Amino acid sequence: MAARQEHTIHKKRAWVIFETHNNRPGKFFETLQTWALNRLKKGFSHVVIVKESELEGVFTIINPYTSQLEITDIYDPDFISRLVESGQHVVETQIRDDCIAFKGLITCVSVAKYLLGITNWRIITPFQLYKFLMKGNENE
Repeated sequence: MAARQEHTIHKKRAWVIFETHNNRPGKFFETLQTWALNRLKKGFSHVVIVKESELEGVFTIINPYTSQLEITDIYDPDFISRLVESGQHVVETQIRDDCIAFKGLITCVSVAKYLLGITNWRIITPFQLYKFLMKGNENE
């Protein structure tokens, strides 16, 4: 009889930052983005994910723009507290290592959901993601 292997889900500390969109659109998307962004809740039109590194005081910033995925490492032990003090909407959560593939359009919200292991298809806007995380829902 074979021994049953258990899959351990590793979780890493992360923060989701909700902000006003600062995308760098190209000419093709400019009109569409302006129209779409004006319909989102103020302060909740873009999502940035910050992941804690193995090195103390180092954070990885994952910024999914429409035109590119920007990933930057910074050393700043006070980075998260300064974001909170500046008035940003910051939610602490965890990144799981059992993420699933993208489904649908690739947006800042879909990248965040992918990294966090959230499969709830009803979450499509930054504000919906914010409400989901604030309720403390398990990553489903």
